[in-house]
Amino acid sequence: MKRLLIIGKRGGILHWYEDALLAAGNDAAGFSLTHHNMLARLAGHAMGKNHARVRRMIRDGLAQAIRQHQPELILIVDLFYLEPAINQLLIESGIATAQWIGDRFEDRLARNTGIKDFYFTDTGLIPLAERIGLSGRYLPLAATLPERALPAWETRSNEILFIGAPSAGRVALIEQIRHPLLVIGPGWPTLKNPEARIINHRISIKKTRRLYAQHKFVLNIMNESNVVNGLPQRCFDATMHGACLLMNSTPDTSLNFEKGKEIFIFRDPSDIAQITHDDTAASIIATRGREKSERAHTFRMRIAQIIAGPGNNVAEHSPS
Repeated sequence: MKRLLIIGKRGGILHWYEDALLAAGNDAAGFSLTHHNMLARLAGHAMGKNHARVRRMIRDGLAQAIRQHQPELILIVDLFYLEPAINQLLIESGIATAQWIGDRFEDRLARNTGIKDFYFTDTGLIPLAERIGLSGRYLPLAATLPERALPAWETRSNEILFIGAPSAGRVALIEQIRHPLLVIGPGWPTLKNPEARIINHRISIKKTRRLYAQHKFVLNIMNESNVVNGLPQRCFDATMHGACLLMNSTPDTSLNFEKGKEIFIFRDPSDIAQITHDDTAASIIATRGREKSERAHTFRMRIAQIIAGPGNNVAEHSPS
């Protein structure tokens, strides 16, 4: 595997930077744009992350990381609009570069001229990139293999689990589900559903994954504000940890899972009631979803696809 320098945000909600760095192997190095060392972190808190001195510290730190690790590929994970000095540093390095993006972006992404290859977790972002003169390829998110053996199906909670922030569509759907639910995330209003139990704060990705492994059913509803065609966040984490994933269909769904066999697609709350009352069918879907995720949706596989480069068909679609 090539020597990688992975640039990202330490401590992000999705743990994307940390998971990609772990998957890249022992020869990879990481550089966090948010706080690559304690001095830069303290300076950012004291002066603000946009202060000229803080930006210079980040640029100099990245230059040092490039000199020290001599990477063959620099990969930026997540949406970052590069500071001009950092963009120029990447250009002058002469090293192959790529950026893997999972959110809607502004036109100023076109200023990231130091990036050679763009990958998007949502096929709907590709035409948006083309509109501003960028070419990109589809590469969905992924999951990390569980650290320990998963609990048996029959020992898991029958309560539907939803973890995420509220949106109008999410609130409307959850209020209609007639099955015990556990809803976790910041900012949730009081729901008109006596079967919904709310824990109104953010939890770590480590605890999220642990809860996925403890529940039979994980509900994942598209957030209409940041998804075009893509899968909701953490879909692969839910299936990787052995839950039966309940989600509304998006155009990218069939590129990653076989509907009805590896995940359960619902059209309305009555569909959810149907699968939660068929324990055998739900268990089979959960098993198939986990097997598919282990076979085709790990971060190690995604990193290999990026290393293979855009000329390789493996980067065009998620593996089947």
